[in-house]
Amino acid sequence: MTLSLRPWFHPTSFFSPDPFSTFDTEPDSSNADPEGQQVASRSPANFFHRHSLPAGPATDIHDTGDTIVVTSELPGVKKEDVHVSLDDKSRKLTISGSFKSEFHTGSGEQFKEASEEGKENGSASKEQKRHGPRPLISERTYGSFSRTWILPNNVQTDHPDIKASFQDGVLKLCIPKKAQPETKEPRTIMVE
Repeated sequence: MTLSLRPWFHPTSFFSPDPFSTFDTEPDSSNADPEGQQVASRSPANFFHRHSLPAGPATDIHDTGDTIVVTSELPGVKKEDVHVSLDDKSRKLTISGSFKSEFHTGSGEQFKEASEEGKENGSASKEQKRHGPRPLISERTYGSFSRTWILPNNVQTDHPDIKASFQDGVLKLCIPKKAQPETKEPRTIMVE
């Protein structure tokens, strides 16, 4: 019987590049919303690109009428490793943080040297124990991420009731919107 440690698929095969990644979504671009009611964002193109750090979390932003709700998937990230900032002047919302490994391993050379030492004296050496477990398969990605969005003009960035919760790897922000000004019917002006 032969065992293989080669995966039959790569986890990134389920994700394709973002077809909209070439669109310019900066608020001052020619395709920006003139009334500032849309959310501008840099695309997280190739979020799970092979051998790269994640660009940022997959996020949904919804307008519920009186609130903007931002929901971001952060699987494997601890609450204390997530940072959220909202700039009052520019309306920039930034979610950043880091994925950390629970294993701390040394380099391949260190493992080779440590295993040779273990073979010589018949047991695992202190050097081998110090370097920790040797990875057999390592497909998970670790490192920092950051995503920034420019929220619509009608968001109350300085509101005291902005709420953030983090549960089961999902970050949820509720940001109140400014009250809509009363709209009056246009009046008719008589022409003399």
